Amino acid sequence: MRLPQLILEGVWNLIPECIRNPIKDFLVNQILRRIPVFSSLLELPDIWARVSATAMRIMRQLFVDGNLAGAAWTFFSSMLRLVGLPPELVVQVLAKAAGAIGNILTDPVGFLINTLRAVKEGFTRFFGNIFTHLMSGIAGWLFGHMRDAGITPPTDLVYVPFLVWYCRFLVSVSSGF
Repeated sequence: MRLPQLILEGVWNLIPECIRNPIKDFLVNQILRRIPVFSSLLELPDIWARVSATAMRIMRQLFVDGNLAGAAWTFFSSMLRLVGLPPELVVQVLAKAAGAIGNILTDPVGFLINTLRAVKEGFTRFFGNIFTHLMSGIAGWLFGHMRDAGITPPTDLVYVPFLVWYCRFLVSVSSGF
């Protein structure tokens, strides 16, 4: 059971500490800390102990137990935990995605019809409100800088409120804001 640990520790320990520590410090401080994902991971307490324990567990599963699936799961779940995701949740999401893909493969025509209905509904709603979208875009373009200057733009571009706004605008322009 300790064969991988003995081999790795033996090789690492053959390197003198005066060489080992600068190599470790260089890798950590000059390379890993400059990569955002690793820099946030290096701020975790006792990260080296956790990573080395996980690596040894994976090595044991691979070389002593011959458990490739267990080693893959250990690696996968450890990486997810390091980035703050619960592995069980990720497995559930992947299972639901696989189920959805299975449903699509079971009835591809139904999936295509539902997709086309959804696209049609989206276009219908968009073009049903196209005037509202265009007017708000034009109003934003016309009155955007006026908001910054402290002038309140009209909320509707109908005749009477717009005329009232225009008069206020002329008064504020003539008075120098």
